[in-house]
Amino acid sequence: MAQIIETKKSGTQQDIGKSILQSLEQIKSSYDSKIPKVDYSQVDNLPTRQVVMPTSAEIKSEATKDLENYKSASLNKINTDYYTNLQSQQTAKQNSKADLQNNIAVINNKAKQDIETLQAKSINQGIENSSIVDNQKATIAKQRIADLTSAKQQYLSKLDAINLKKDIYEQQKELALAKFDIAYANKLNKQINTLTSQYNTALKNAEEYQSLIDQKRSQIEEDFDAKYGTTVANLTQDMQREMTYDVFVKLKDLPKDQTQEILNNNPKIEQYLGDWYSALKLWLNR
Repeated sequence: MAQIIETKKSGTQQDIGKSILQSLEQIKSSYDSKIPKVDYSQVDNLPTRQVVMPTSAEIKSEATKDLENYKSASLNKINTDYYTNLQSQQTAKQNSKADLQNNIAVINNKAKQDIETLQAKSINQGIENSSIVDNQKATIAKQRIADLTSAKQQYLSKLDAINLKKDIYEQQKELALAKFDIAYANKLNKQINTLTSQYNTALKNAEEYQSLIDQKRSQIEEDFDAKYGTTVANLTQDMQREMTYDVFVKLKDLPKDQTQEILNNNPKIEQYLGDWYSALKLWLNR
């Protein structure tokens, strides 16, 4: 039975607390139309400027993206130059081989013509089977071998020179890549500094802009206080006094322990009453 009574009492206290808050809200609504309000429309309608300063890693990532085209173009040029040189080397090899084949053909044709000329001359002289003709043929053959040997040696010398160029091209590529790495690092550092400076400037401008808004807001509040400060204070005092009396009337006939419980369970009452809340508690405890 005691539990049922306690439950009923708690329910009644909740109803009283709810009724008090509803009454205070009504009083507040009636004063809202009387109490002047600060008009912040001049600053509230201004566009906002929010700048979020990125981290160092984020700035570096942005700078890296900005340099993607430069990096790609530079590496493509280095590789293109390298493969162009290799292609020119291959072309030089083919040309040298073609020159050798052409020289061999020229040497062979010359030896053939010399033999034919010698034979025609020896027939006319009637000495085609003489030792003199044989010696001259041997001389032509030796010259042909000497010329072929010289041509091949020249070809091999050119080929060695051409093959050496591959090492030169490799070194040129490595040097170009090393220079690019240095240039890229400098550009990246410069871009990071540029972006950091831009963000700092934007942040500073946004802060200065917000400072002007805050100053304007403060000026609006000062002008409002100068014009309506006393009125607002008096009306607020009247409203809280009326609220305090309203709560006092609703609680004065209840036991002290119930009034304390109702007040403790409804913290918004203190928010409504402000400085008058302490006075209310003193009155209820008499």
